[in-house]
Amino acid sequence: MKLISPVIAEHGVQYVSNKFEERLSDGTLTLSNTCTWLRSTIISAVDSDVVNLYDLTHRDSAKNAAYLTILDIGILDMIKSEKKLLADECPEILRLDIKRISSAQHRFQVAVVASCVLIIVSKKLMDIGVRDPGKILNSLSVKFFDACDISNMKVFVTSICEDIGILPQMSEADLISLKTALLEGVESGSPVSVLMTTRIYDMMFYALRVGAMECFVG
Repeated sequence: MKLISPVIAEHGVQYVSNKFEERLSDGTLTLSNTCTWLRSTIISAVDSDVVNLYDLTHRDSAKNAAYLTILDIGILDMIKSEKKLLADECPEILRLDIKRISSAQHRFQVAVVASCVLIIVSKKLMDIGVRDPGKILNSLSVKFFDACDISNMKVFVTSICEDIGILPQMSEADLISLKTALLEGVESGSPVSVLMTTRIYDMMFYALRVGAMECFVG
């Protein structure tokens, strides 16, 4: 299988490409979603000065790179979105990748929430005088990604507070304020969440440019 897998991969891609072209030609498939998605992404990228409009329209030497950047941004925007990706709303050219994109969406949200939790807990530990919070934060990180479930943050935050509550420096008042800070901090519109969303998005954009996205999409 290892010997023939490159051949299977090559012919498989060609087969899918041919079938895609056939469906476009006979009218059973359109690119309406794809065109809408690309148009929206181009407008956003140009407005935010990530891509130069002149590179997209006139500078031939820069067109390929500019359009690849548009694709990168469009895919990352889908991954960043908290909205579930549905087949009938997905760009036609990406419908075979819905499972991978959905997986990346989940990983993105887990990374954002985990980062928020670790930042908030780290600050609280420093505030109460814990000199070396590294071990505690590492154990929380392992626990978080083992659970990998952000559907019920109240339960998870309670579990975190129970783990940290055994510290001698942690008073009951500190524990209550920590729990409140965590529940507020992991909300998608909170300042911490917005900051971490931006940072992780930027990291993923860089990873995509250098071909290291496998760590996100699996």
